[in-house]
Amino acid sequence: MYHKARRVLAVFLILMHLLITGVSTAKADSTPITLQSAEFITGKGFVLKFQVTPKFDPKKVDKFILINSVKYKLDCHRQNDILTCVAEISRKQFGNHAIIWIGKYSFGATIKEPRQSYCYNIIDYDLSGVWERIGTYCQDHVARIGEAITFYNPEWFDYFDYIYTLDGSDAFCSGDSFFPAPDLGNGYYYFCRN
Repeated sequence: MYHKARRVLAVFLILMHLLITGVSTAKADSTPITLQSAEFITGKGFVLKFQVTPKFDPKKVDKFILINSVKYKLDCHRQNDILTCVAEISRKQFGNHAIIWIGKYSFGATIKEPRQSYCYNIIDYDLSGVWERIGTYCQDHVARIGEAITFYNPEWFDYFDYIYTLDGSDAFCSGDSFFPAPDLGNGYYYFCRN
């Protein structure tokens, strides 16, 4: 019961703060700090980027975020007019709302799960017909058999089309040469000269 009352009080105080310190358009233009982005990065935490004016000194102000009434320290570093802050939080916080405090300025952000990335090897053959890995391609969806991408081959100094195969059993190439795609046991993109 105590925790529920504490949360209700925290939400009430935050809402009162937002109502009392409402910022007009004229004031917003003169604010020395503006939130540019907020994202969770696996291995780093909740990463916040702010645009700051030259006069704004982040070393002189408190920096923290509140998530479900729990206070987390922000580790901030400034580079020119960008202030980057990181809060070490767990993945359990996805979906929660964070109130960010940089001195007297407050911002709100929802902690979203990072987009999943699917990465695949890119293979190509050399002049002697030997298949070799030339790079990795990452995308935000699972590759489909027969899906084509354009990829830069650093050995040939040019872009070529590469086709996705799951295990090589559905892959074949014909044209100047005939080199069956190898079975690597997991999905990959391969070059096929038609």
